[in-house]
Amino acid sequence: MKVSRYSDTKTIQDVNGVFRRDVLTADDGVTVVCMQVIEISSQSSTPSHYHPWEHELFIISGKGLAVGNEGSIPIDQGTIVFIPANEPHCFVNTGNDTLRFICIEPLKKE
Repeated sequence: MKVSRYSDTKTIQDVNGVFRRDVLTADDGVTVVCMQVIEISSQSSTPSHYHPWEHELFIISGKGLAVGNEGSIPIDQGTIVFIPANEPHCFVNTGNDTLRFICIEPLKKE
């Protein structure tokens, strides 16, 4: 078992205003999925992108939009998002506070 605080994990800047913490990785002994905490600054967004694996999100705090094939869907604390493989998507922080969410995706991205 590993118990830790996400705030003790190194912050990596992905793009301007978007930060990632890789809180569970192969280094921690996980074998199937990894976990990240993503933080998007106010009025920032991730670039639109897609990848050949599905992933799941749980919104911890903040508010924004999940943009995908279904259009722009409002998200906020407690929202769960499922993104199928190969679906173009991005996330936009529309609030004044940081949009923070947990991202679960395959450890081996094939």
